Amino acid sequence: MEFDRLKTLLLMALLLAVMMPVSVFAQPNYSVKAPLATRSLLLDGVTKNGDVVLVGERGHVLISGDVGATWEQMNVPTRTTLTGVYFQDRNTGFAVSYYQEILRTKDGGKSWKVVHAKTDDERPLLDIWFKDANIGFAIGAYGLFLKTEDGGSTWRSETLNVTKSFAEEDGISDEESALMGAFGFDEEEAAGFEDAEEEYIEEFCLNHIISSATGRIFIAAEMGTIYRSDDGGQSWASLASPYHGSFLGILALDGDSLLFLGLRGHMYRTDDGGDTWQEIDTGTGSTLMGGVRLDDGRIIITGLAGTVLVSRDGGNNFTYYMHPSRKDIMTSVAPDGKTVLLIGQFGVKKLQIDGLTVNH
Repeated sequence: MEFDRLKTLLLMALLLAVMMPVSVFAQPNYSVKAPLATRSLLLDGVTKNGDVVLVGERGHVLISGDVGATWEQMNVPTRTTLTGVYFQDRNTGFAVSYYQEILRTKDGGKSWKVVHAKTDDERPLLDIWFKDANIGFAIGAYGLFLKTEDGGSTWRSETLNVTKSFAEEDGISDEESALMGAFGFDEEEAAGFEDAEEEYIEEFCLNHIISSATGRIFIAAEMGTIYRSDDGGQSWASLASPYHGSFLGILALDGDSLLFLGLRGHMYRTDDGGDTWQEIDTGTGSTLMGGVRLDDGRIIITGLAGTVLVSRDGGNNFTYYMHPSRKDIMTSVAPDGKTVLLIGQFGVKKLQIDGLTVNH
């Protein structure tokens, strides 16, 4: 049962195997400069004014100022796997780790400082996002939800303040929905099992946090759970989900349009901030992890087993390609709006659409 709860987390960490040799107690050991760091496991990346910042295993932070032609590995005060990265502006950025560390840079990623660490807590941090210069959120496994109100200098653990459930308005409680997603129960089975499993499903793994173009905040979670905040993160609504499997990523488009990415090739689109949903045919059963939109309107979605999906109509239809490496691709970035850098199990690679195999 515990393994089922962690299955999406293990996907995010590529089954955790590559992380285990890293000591949690090596603080404040710095990451080791590795000549092949660009070929090591990388889990997330961001762009800022044309620069690219990537994070991954063993505390690796890589920066490129020439659209991925060359890379420099930074000195970072941790050797634990970094799972997420976010920049407020060109200089100020944050990274989160598998062992619940939060690191901050004030010089564009050249140097980093640990501003939060709780390595005795087994819940990993998976993502981080800021509403403004002061207020930010870091999220992770088993409902881990941290908040800062001083620009990331201090962080406190909170319980997600869910004040409304649209799922329950539809006659299905959050608990029943979770059981349907985790174990494949139908509504009757979930209702009968709900009381016995109440403690089990109280805290979902929170996988990804992002805002829409209109400023609404969304969290993608396990077991089909989607949270939305319309007041800057003070309170959250649990949305009626179109899918009972786990969501691992979100890509924001224009307005209140977003793509939610899930297990087994499931993708859902909303154009009204999560009130209604449309399932997108992806043509694949591979888990989808992340994506990017290019300046010309094309959308790239990536996933496990070399999955690359390309849309040329704003995200309504996708062509399924197979990357020749067939390795897991966690996400992608486009530093100049047209050059796509794939981030994942192979490190970082430029995407060559012409070199991909179309799958039907």
